[in-house]
Parts: sequence; C-alpha cells; structure tokens
Amino acid sequence: MSKLFPGRGAVITLNNKGGSPVFKLQNAGSLSSILSGNGGGQVGSGLVLVGDVSISDSDIALPVVATDNFRALYRFGKDFGKAVISGTVFMGATSGCSGGGSKALAQLIKGYESARLSAKKKPAKLSIVGGKAYPIYFVGLELSGVKAEANSIDFKLAAIIAAEK
Repeated sequence: MSKLFPGRGAVITLNNKGGSPVFKLQNAGSLSSILSGNGGGQVGSGLVLVGDVSISDSDIALPVVATDNFRALYRFGKDFGKAVISGTVFMGATSGCSGGGSKALAQLIKGYESARLSAKKKPAKLSIVGGKAYPIYFVGLELSGVKAEANSIDFKLAAIIAAEK
C-alpha cells in the first residue's frame, strides 16, 4: 500500500511493497513502531523515514612505538560501542507549531523521552539484517537540518551499546 503526504506543492508517494526489514528495534516503547524496520512509519499526517542505522563496536587499545623501533600494542578490553539511527521527519503541508504534521515530530521526541537511559532500566535491542542483536541505551537526540521548502527536519538518535552479561 502506498503512503501519500503533501509537501509544499508536491505529493510524495512511498510504496512499501516487497523487501524485508533491514533493521529491528525492540523494547524501545513507541520508538519501536515509529522507526519500523521497513524504513519508517506514518505518524498522523507526517512521516518518519529512517535513512541510516550504524553500529560501531571496538576494543580499547594503545599502540606504542619506543626506541629501536620497538612496537607494543596494549589492550584494555572492549570499549562501549555506539549506535546511531538517523533520518528525516516529513511534516506535510499542515505543519507549523500546532499543525497536524508536527505530531510526527512530537511523537518522535516523546518516544525518545520514554526510551532514554535516564527513563529506562532495561536496554532496547537493535539488530540489522544478518547481524546480532545489540542491547542499547538511547543517550541523545539531535534535531537539525530544518528544510522549510519541504516541511522536514532531520534527526539522529544516539545510543550506547550496553555491556553484555
């Protein structure tokens, strides 16, 4: 089924036929449904599109070069990994501070507030196709790139990968 939404003189159609989810977000309250693995979700008259999901997992290491070209690599264990979910909220023609399209942005913010580290005791689970599920805690929300001509705003949700038991 296609989704239609207006954007200042244009109508954009998204067809959700075919394909399978490329990522999965679980145990994140309303964020799980807003950021569905098919690339986003309809919220009121607005639309939230996920453009990128990235996961960074690394070790803590200190390379040292000493006299006579002696090289040592000190290992300190596993670092906290990071995850970022980014995309765009399209608010439609009825945007504005109290318009119907702004409901999509308000729901994204509300979803973050309920899923953030300071509000949640258990981690959410984020997985991408073919990968493992990472336990994550949301620690940041960035709203930027306001585009008046398209009634849209970009977002980034930052998370820390929790230590596995």
